[in-house]
Amino acid sequence: MAAGSISRDEFQSLVQKFVDISNKIDDKWHLVTASSSTYMLKKMLATTVCCNRHENISNQMVSDMEIESLEDDSCMPDVSESKTLTYEYHVVYNESYAVPVLYFNTFTNDGRLLPLDEVWSQCPTHYQTHLKDNKWTTLTQQEHPLLGRPFLQLHPCHTADLMAQVISKSSQKKNYLACWLSTVGPMVGLNIPSDYMCKD
Repeated sequence: MAAGSISRDEFQSLVQKFVDISNKIDDKWHLVTASSSTYMLKKMLATTVCCNRHENISNQMVSDMEIESLEDDSCMPDVSESKTLTYEYHVVYNESYAVPVLYFNTFTNDGRLLPLDEVWSQCPTHYQTHLKDNKWTTLTQQEHPLLGRPFLQLHPCHTADLMAQVISKSSQKKNYLACWLSTVGPMVGLNIPSDYMCKD
């Protein structure tokens, strides 16, 4: 097996441990079984705020909890437009690449899928240069391997190489999913709390 890849059994063990931590910190990940395979699923609402700061326009993902926790109106950005979106994330094992794959969909309030060009535009500013040149090999629409429905995916072709650099042999892959998700997730609005980093 290539460095940076994991077996299906390792994946199953890692997702179970990840969901156990999620339950402890109330991060809303859970396991789903479909077609005799198990994957992780998380749904979340997020408000996308398009704001003006110093005459620059930037997109920011602000979770509902962050909005509610802001008590001082002077801390709020100058909001020119905002919309609430539902994100559905799935972490599925890919046999061909022997790595996890992040599938996701983004829905508007009326249940419609956000068009791909809008999904690309929702990616944080620091990813936009990479997407400009590599969007079709980074973030594309594919059929979900277990559900048979269209989902967006972060392509897995470089995951093993990335994880070979991130995970050392000494960590025994116990932080594999947390490291991987915290590296690729922010591109699509998914941030991973540090609580997932196993210390024992």
